[in-house]
Amino acid sequence: MIGRPRQRRESSDAPDASIDDLAIAASRLVDHLRPGRHLARRTGDADEFYDYRAYASGDPLSRIDWRAAARRDDLLVRRRRHEATMRVALLVDSSASMAFSSIQPSDLPTKMRVAQQFAAAVALVTLRQGDSLTIRTSESRASSPAVLRGRRAIGEAYSILSEIRSAGDDGAAAMFESLAQDPQKADVVFAVTDAIDDVDRLAAAMHAVASRGAEIVLIQIASPDELAPMPRGLALRDPEQRGASVVSHARPSDAAAMMADHIDVVRRSVQAHRGRHALHVTSKSPIDTLRTVLGVRR
Repeated sequence: MIGRPRQRRESSDAPDASIDDLAIAASRLVDHLRPGRHLARRTGDADEFYDYRAYASGDPLSRIDWRAAARRDDLLVRRRRHEATMRVALLVDSSASMAFSSIQPSDLPTKMRVAQQFAAAVALVTLRQGDSLTIRTSESRASSPAVLRGRRAIGEAYSILSEIRSAGDDGAAAMFESLAQDPQKADVVFAVTDAIDDVDRLAAAMHAVASRGAEIVLIQIASPDELAPMPRGLALRDPEQRGASVVSHARPSDAAAMMADHIDVVRRSVQAHRGRHALHVTSKSPIDTLRTVLGVRR
């Protein structure tokens, strides 16, 4: 388990971002992406077989799969990849560690605020292109969250995201574990988290989700202070464990090395399932990170 130094944090009762803030941030981020960019990048021709749907009046008879129809006693039409509606699961870490901004007072945003901006951009892209979206946090208890569809649901998505508070005890692993129990399988899982979790538990939870056919995209958020050597005399602490000290007298270089190792393990866990991982530092522009995970060129 990786902890961090005593943190400057905002009240968990106050929102990190308003609906208007998220709408503006999402629009700015998405405007820098290639129009029509799809979250998924599964290989394959756009006209290859994807799945079946029920026959509808007007469908060409050549699209009917007669063998499948005979097995199921119903007319089924082959659906091609470019016609498929993707099911996107958006996971937003709401653990207490996401309230961290910096050790010393600064203008840096909290990790939660950055996560909300990324999530809003993903929601905007997903709903604009006609895919379905569910939003889940570390504290979500519903096995199947409400499904959002269409442009009219964009405002609702922003509203849900603006109400997320970073005050829970569970992190990324809990989100993936909950998703793995959802009867509705996701095609793409987009997670924004600091991934301050037990790496074995997180890896097992991601495996459970990926084994159901989902593609995992994970943006790991960190503050500059978490990546740099800590000032002497500070202790690494885990707020989700009630501030228990993890390493009380680490040398500055030890803390930075521990965090770098942790990030590398998370990255390899994601990539082991052919997923995409990007580290985002809160002092940097989110645009480049979003381009990286979506494979968008400048």
